[in-house]
Amino acid sequence: DAMRPQFEKVTVPEGASWSLLDRRLDDGIPFQWHYHPEFELTLTLNSRGQRYVGDSVAAYDDGALVLLGPNLPHTWCSAERIDGRHPHNALVMWFTEAWADGLTASLAEMRGVAALLARAGRGVTFSRGAAAAVQPRIAAIPRQAPAERLVTLIGVLAMLAEDDGAAPIASPASRRVAAATPDRARIERVLDHIHAHYREP
Repeated sequence: DAMRPQFEKVTVPEGASWSLLDRRLDDGIPFQWHYHPEFELTLTLNSRGQRYVGDSVAAYDDGALVLLGPNLPHTWCSAERIDGRHPHNALVMWFTEAWADGLTASLAEMRGVAALLARAGRGVTFSRGAAAAVQPRIAAIPRQAPAERLVTLIGVLAMLAEDDGAAPIASPASRRVAAATPDRARIERVLDHIHAHYREP
């Protein structure tokens, strides 16, 4: 089944507790229907197109910011760059449920973040104002050292928890993918190979 989402293995770098991908693509963001057990916060810059999350298909534009819960199938598929001199840019932040629980369970200040993450099972799209407010913070993360990156991400999540305009993306019926698919080990090996050799033809 072509629409069966592929499992994506997310690796966390040494010396960090979460993973950042600063994805820059001249040819556009390809349709790659996939899921993973991590939460994902994605900021798309200099790009517009279609966003597929669960059973939802919607347009996205420059500066769109979305939070996805674990095992929620998704992909972006770009139509065009806004400034043709620069690539499509997706800043993707992945963190585990265990990371989120550790952050929210023991810190009273993170109650709002816990409530936000609880809503992420359907995906959450943030208001233009909230996305614009955190955009410079997220854009700075790639240049930061690991400890500073962590503090920035926590601050971004705390700000986003205050967004009254945040809205769910998929319908409540949009089921998450069962965590253990029979082919998971095989798919992981394939994806490991692809990630290791993706620059080769």
